[in-house]
Amino acid sequence: MTPSSDSPRTDAQYLQAAALLFSNQRFADALSALQPILQHAAASPTRAAAFNLAGVCAQNLEQLEDAERFWRRALEDNPDFAEAHCNLGSLERRAGRVAEAEASFRAAIACRADYVEAHYNLGLLLHRAGRLPEAEAAYRRTIELRPNLATAHNNLGALLHEARRLDEAQAAYVQALAGNPEYGEAYFNLGKLLIDRERLQEAEVMYRAALVAQPDLVQAHHHLGSLLNLLRRFDEAEASLRQALRLAPHLPELHTSLAGTLIESDRNVDAEAACRTALAFRDDDPHALHTLGIALYRQGRIDEAEAAYRRALGSAPELASAKFGLATLLLQEQRYEEGWPLYEARHARSDTQKRARTPDVACPRWQGEPLNGKSLLIWREQGFGDALQFGRYIRLLKDQGVAHLAFACPPALSRLFASVDGIDAVLDTHTAVAQGSYDYWTFLLSVPGLLHNRTPPPAQFITADAALVDAWRGRLAGLAGRKIGLVWKGNPKHVNDHKRSLPSLDTLAPLWTLADTHFVSLQKGAGEDEARFAPADRPILPLAADLTDFADTAAVVAQLDLLICVDTALAHLAGALGKPCWVMLPATDNEWRWTRERSGRASSWYPENVRAFRQTEPGNWAQVVEAMRAALEQR
Repeated sequence: MTPSSDSPRTDAQYLQAAALLFSNQRFADALSALQPILQHAAASPTRAAAFNLAGVCAQNLEQLEDAERFWRRALEDNPDFAEAHCNLGSLERRAGRVAEAEASFRAAIACRADYVEAHYNLGLLLHRAGRLPEAEAAYRRTIELRPNLATAHNNLGALLHEARRLDEAQAAYVQALAGNPEYGEAYFNLGKLLIDRERLQEAEVMYRAALVAQPDLVQAHHHLGSLLNLLRRFDEAEASLRQALRLAPHLPELHTSLAGTLIESDRNVDAEAACRTALAFRDDDPHALHTLGIALYRQGRIDEAEAAYRRALGSAPELASAKFGLATLLLQEQRYEEGWPLYEARHARSDTQKRARTPDVACPRWQGEPLNGKSLLIWREQGFGDALQFGRYIRLLKDQGVAHLAFACPPALSRLFASVDGIDAVLDTHTAVAQGSYDYWTFLLSVPGLLHNRTPPPAQFITADAALVDAWRGRLAGLAGRKIGLVWKGNPKHVNDHKRSLPSLDTLAPLWTLADTHFVSLQKGAGEDEARFAPADRPILPLAADLTDFADTAAVVAQLDLLICVDTALAHLAGALGKPCWVMLPATDNEWRWTRERSGRASSWYPENVRAFRQTEPGNWAQVVEAMRAALEQR
């Protein structure tokens, strides 16, 4: 017979009804439906299950104290209730009660050794607690039990990525995507890993795939914007960052990243506004303060920029980017005593900046100890121009009583530095490591600070090799009148090359009309063919293809009347040779070694022979070229 409609409902029926309401996300109604069971005095498996479901409903209603109470009642009724242990552990983890959460997850596993969710949640807990080996074991056990669980593969990948086990991390992310091809976070994490491997184009593909799978993934919009900024596609970067802000306008880091992109686009006032918006959310945010410092510095508001950098360091004393920003400001202002020590932060900057490789030699780094009778290895860092600017300090080091001074550098500098006063041996970096035995080593750019130098030594420390000068004299002999060297592009890999390099050799076309003047192309790499295949009537001699190293280049520069160049190594070569040089500088974002003056003296490092011609507005090279043409007509 079918029961009549007024027959009492059983506990099982109440539980089934509550479960149906829960599945329809009617959590409050489900909780009400469970009350008849929860009010029973006698413990039973059904009552334990009801308390467990009540806890889940209460948690969804953000009634967390009730949720915990319900789960504990479930465990009183059934101490071996694995789900209740696991649910309680999740709540304890959310509350930051790590030890209690770990105990609950382990209790769930003790009740049911193959309980996937408990192993997975234990892995999450241990991962966030920094206990990576234990977390890895928990994730791997989860995957063993459920091989296609994409979230477990993804989180294992994140752990391995954090441990710098990049091959294994990449394989884990790929497995996550095999389990769920629409898993936006796994695409995003794979993109971050490819950034670490400097595979930027592939990283962009992964970020865009993440956004196809999950269009509202804020972090993917954010990181794609940062990547596009790195690739110098600033309009696209701004669009990605603004989309991230539409989704999460409350995140200060997004406003700070947008400010960084606006700075790259020379929109420094807008960048300042974005930084101040970020600081409205958190007034001591060190990254926003550091970026604000850059925006103010680019506007020429030096005192305010310095204050912003110092506030950033007050909030995060070890923030390398803020230390470096303050250092470059101080060095440009010739405040060397404080600037040089801070400049050491150049080795600890973010991944977008290349760190100098330290030599693998069995001796300590020199920290200013007495050098009398000692051997010292000087390790060249950064670009060729840095070696040419700071090579003047080698004689000062030798004067400290160094018995043997070796200079390690790339082959392009070897012949040039072989004759520098104070150097006993010039070695390539591999030979310096393999054959040398030294008391100390040092980076060349660290020497001024270690010597407590407050005034740069004289710029000229290089003399062109007489035999090479003779060898190149014949190539220049046919040029009548003034001989002016030209370099119009720098290394395209340089972070600021998009601002410092001219678009093409044609930008200098107004100079071709000068009377009694011939030009010599010293341009290597990008742009070199523009001179090689210039029209026959253009007064330019292309020599770059035959210049094997800086010793050859010095021999040519020594015979010129003037060198005109962008901010690249040859400006420093001319300075070190004592030859006249005009350096073309962008309106903003110049190296600290150049002054902020609009024209005239380029640098306190080259007070006698280097003159600056600076843009009056970003990107306007025509004004610079016209100013040089007029100046040449007056010479």
